[in-house]
Amino acid sequence: MPAFAETFPSKPIEFVTQSSVGGGGDVLARQLGEAAREYIGQPMVVTNKPGAGGRNLENHLKTAKPDGYTLVVTTATSVLWYYTGSLTMNVNSELKPVIRLQVEPNLVVVKADAPWKDMKDLIAAAKADKVTFGGLPIGSPEHMFFTKLAKENGFKLSFIAYGGGGEASTSLLGNNIQATILQNSEATDLVRAGAIRVLGVTSPERLTQVEELKDVPTLREQGIDFVFEHWRGIHTLAGVPDETVQFLNNAFQKASEKDSWRKWLKDTGQIQGNLNPAAFKAYTEAQDQLVKQLSTEVGVNKRK
Repeated sequence: MPAFAETFPSKPIEFVTQSSVGGGGDVLARQLGEAAREYIGQPMVVTNKPGAGGRNLENHLKTAKPDGYTLVVTTATSVLWYYTGSLTMNVNSELKPVIRLQVEPNLVVVKADAPWKDMKDLIAAAKADKVTFGGLPIGSPEHMFFTKLAKENGFKLSFIAYGGGGEASTSLLGNNIQATILQNSEATDLVRAGAIRVLGVTSPERLTQVEELKDVPTLREQGIDFVFEHWRGIHTLAGVPDETVQFLNNAFQKASEKDSWRKWLKDTGQIQGNLNPAAFKAYTEAQDQLVKQLSTEVGVNKRK
C-alpha cells in the first residue's frame, strides 16, 4: 500500500458524464471534484459527452485505459437505457463500482390548482379522458410508469414526450399536460412556491427526511406497485485494480461527509445515499432485474 500511495494518482483524474454542462451529472462531478481534491491530491476535470443516446460517452470510454484515471458518473438511467435505449454498455459487466453518492426522489405531480388530491383521483380523471401525461420519451421511467398505470387501470394513455424535466414542468404549468414525474431537484422550488402538488413518491418508503414531502404517501401505499428512485454514483472501468477503487472510495466518502457537500444535497432536494463498492454492485444488479422486468412488461425492452 505505501508503494501504491506514492504512484496513484500521479496525474489529473477525469470524470466523464453524459450530462451537458449544468446538468445533474455534471454538477455532481464538479461538486465532488472540489470536495475531494484534498484527499485525491490531484485536479479532477469533467468531460461532458452528451447526445447520441449515450453513444458519445461509450465511444469516449472505449479509448480509456483501466487505470483508475477515468471515472464515469452513472445514474439510474445508465442501467435502464441498456434495455430501453441505444446504450450498448452494461453497467454491471463493463464498469466497476466505486461509490453511490445520492438518491433523488421521483415525484408524481400535478398543478396546485388541479382537483386531484391523490393517485385515485388522477386515475379516475384519466379514465374520463381528462388527463394528458408528459415526461421523457419512450423507455424513460416516466413513460414506463404511465404506460403501466394505464394498462393496469384500463384507460387509454395520452402522453407527450419532452427533452427533460424542465420542459415537462413548464408544459404542466402552462396546462399543456396535467401530470408528470419530476425529480425532486426539479420540483423543489415549485413545491415551495405552491405551484405544484405532489400526489405520490416512487420511493419504497415515505421521505420523512424531506420537509416538503414528509406527509406524501408512496405509490405502494396507494395500491400502485411501482418503485424507481433516481440515484447518482461513480463507476470506473472494469479491470481497474481493487486497491485503486478502494483509494477512490475512501476519498469520496470523506468528501461526502463535509458540511458543504451535505448542504448542497439538502439545498437541491437530494438525499445522502452512500454505498461502498460491494453494496453498490448488489444495488445495480438488483436494479438491472427491476428495469428488465418493467421494460418487458410495458413492451419497450430491446434486449429480450
